[in-house]
Amino acid sequence: MLMQDKLRSTEAAKSGAVGRRDALRLLAGGGLAASLVSLTSLPAWAQTARNIDPAKLLFLEGEDQVYAFGNIDKLYPTRAFTRGASVFALPKANSELDIKFDHEGRSWTTAEFMTHNRVAGLVVVRDGRIILERYGLGQNAATKWTSFSVAKSLTSSLVGAAIKDKHIKSVLEPVTTYLPVLKGTAFDGAIIRDLLRMSGPEAWVEDYLQPDSDVNQHLAIIASRNKKGAMLEHMTRLKRVRGSGTINEYRTGESYILGEIVAAAIGSPLSPYVTEKIWKPFGMEADGYWMLTGEGGTEWGGGCFSATSRDYARFGQFILGGGVAGGRQILPDGWVAEATEASAPSGPEGRKTAYGYQWWITEPGRAFRAVGVFGQQVQIVPHQKLVISIQSAWPKPGVPVNGALATAFVNAIRNAVA
Repeated sequence: MLMQDKLRSTEAAKSGAVGRRDALRLLAGGGLAASLVSLTSLPAWAQTARNIDPAKLLFLEGEDQVYAFGNIDKLYPTRAFTRGASVFALPKANSELDIKFDHEGRSWTTAEFMTHNRVAGLVVVRDGRIILERYGLGQNAATKWTSFSVAKSLTSSLVGAAIKDKHIKSVLEPVTTYLPVLKGTAFDGAIIRDLLRMSGPEAWVEDYLQPDSDVNQHLAIIASRNKKGAMLEHMTRLKRVRGSGTINEYRTGESYILGEIVAAAIGSPLSPYVTEKIWKPFGMEADGYWMLTGEGGTEWGGGCFSATSRDYARFGQFILGGGVAGGRQILPDGWVAEATEASAPSGPEGRKTAYGYQWWITEPGRAFRAVGVFGQQVQIVPHQKLVISIQSAWPKPGVPVNGALATAFVNAIRNAVA
C-alpha cells in the first residue's frame, strides 16, 4: 500500500511538534535517513495507520479510526468534487455560544461533550453566522472528515437535482428504467421513491459489526479496488422478501442504487454533478471527494464523501435555503419539504418511523438531519435558521449512549438560541 511506504519519520514528526498532515508531508519525503528511524519513535497515529485493513473500516478503533476517517482518500478509490472561485461567507458572530447542559444526572460543557463523543469537528451556524466552532482529535478547519451515511442525504439531493434537470421524470419511475440490469431481480417493480424512503423489497443485513453482512461486503468490494460492477452484481443476487414500498427498514444498499440511478440518468459520475450543482455555485470553501465502488466506478451513494466541517455546514445552509445555489434553483420547488416529511411506511411489526427521502426527521415539520453511524450529523432547524454540523469518531458504530449525549447537546443548542 502506498501509505505504508510513506510512513517513515523525521525528528519533527517524532517530537510531536507538527500536526498530522504536516507529519505526513515530512514522512513522504524523509528518504534514507528517515527510513532508519525505529517505528516505535513514530507518533501513535503513524505507528498504527500503516496496519489499517481498508475492508475493516467499521471495525477500526482509537488512532487507526481517527486516521482513516480523516484520510479516506489514502485508503480507498475516490473522486474529487471541486469548489469554485467564490466562497459562501460564514462570518463568526461577535461572541461564541457557551453551552452547558444536564444529561444523565450530571452537567456537561461543550468541551466535555466533544471529549466523551470523540468529536473531530463542530460548527454551529445561526442566521448565516458561526456561533460555535471547535475541533478535536488533532483535527482542524482544513480536515476533510468522512461523512458515512450523511452522504445518503446528498445522494437524495442529487436525485432532486436530476429531476429538476429533467434527467429523471419523477420519483414514481421504476428503478429498472435507469438500471435495466435489475430486471428480473428483487428490485423489478420497485420505484425510485421506495428506495428514497428505505422501503425496498430485498433481503439485506445492515449489521455493522458482522463481518459478512451486506454492508461489510460492500466495503470489502470497495477495498478490493477491482471489478467495477461487483457491487451492482451483489445487489442483483439479493432475494425479494416483501412487496416494494411496504416496510421501512434501514438498508445502505438502496442508497447505493439511488447513486447508480442518478449516474445512469445524467450520463456522468456523481462528483462532477456535485461540483456543477452544489459545490461550485453555492460557494463551498474546499474541494471534497467521494469514495468509489471500485477503480473507475460510481460514487458510493450510501456513504463516505469527505468534506470540511464548515462545508458540511454550508451543505446544511443549501438545504435550509430550499436548494438554491448561485442564485439558481437547483432542487425542484417544494423538494426539501417533500424530502424531509416523515413519509416512509412503518417499520417491521408496525414500528413508527421518522424518515423521509434519506433524511431523518427529528421533529416533524420543524427539524431534520442527515446522520452518520459514528456520530456524524448535519442538523437543520428551519424555524430557528439553525444548522449544526458535527463530525465524530464514536468508539463503535451506532452506540446508544453516544447518540443520547449528542441529542442532548443538540437540544441544548436549540434551547440556547431559542
